[in-house]
Amino acid sequence: MISGADSYTPANERSEFLGDPDQTARQPFPYYTRSAQTVGDQLMAFGYIIKTMNLPSGASILEFGPGWGNTTVTLARMGYAVTAVDIEPKFLDIIQSRAKLLALSINTVCGSFGPVNDSNGTPAKFDAVLFFESFHHCSDHLKLIRELPAMLKDGGIVVFASEPITDLFPVPWGVRLDGMSVWSIRQFKWLELGFKESYFLQTMKSEGWSVTKHVCPDTHLGVIFVARRNDGKAQL
Repeated sequence: MISGADSYTPANERSEFLGDPDQTARQPFPYYTRSAQTVGDQLMAFGYIIKTMNLPSGASILEFGPGWGNTTVTLARMGYAVTAVDIEPKFLDIIQSRAKLLALSINTVCGSFGPVNDSNGTPAKFDAVLFFESFHHCSDHLKLIRELPAMLKDGGIVVFASEPITDLFPVPWGVRLDGMSVWSIRQFKWLELGFKESYFLQTMKSEGWSVTKHVCPDTHLGVIFVARRNDGKAQL
């Protein structure tokens, strides 16, 4: 009802406002805002994600919903093998343009949340799966959580960074009704979900995950949940 659309599909998450990929690659979000607060928050978030993941050199990362590719490019510059999955092909074009400027190799896949195949057509496994401000756009979060184990190598982690997961959310999960979320739903037809933290943690526990919470107090984007498999014996 809020979006004014007849129904929701992952195609709603496409971003028709994007411009020329090569031009945008030189000054993507957040840099084009020229806002010290916005750029500072984003850069602190990238750094805290990298520090918290603490992955070994050369690790493989599957990133869902990379958008402008800020975390994607940063991780690739560190030598990680990054696969970026986004529903919007223009975002992937921007990522490839940014990669070209820096002589980086980044694998991009146009698609929605779910397993991805390697070059042989078999399901690929990664050392880490990363959601940065993207998990809340998934219309079936339970299905996605249940698919995550198949995407991970032994000992792999799933990182939920800067997601609207908080015990201030009034219901277990549902559509966020703050002004910015409602505007985004109406303007772009995006899905903007929120999750009560206690619900999220209990759901992860019931699906066999152990979750740790990390908080950087210097930015509102600095809340990260790191999940690890423990064979159905999760301890929160």
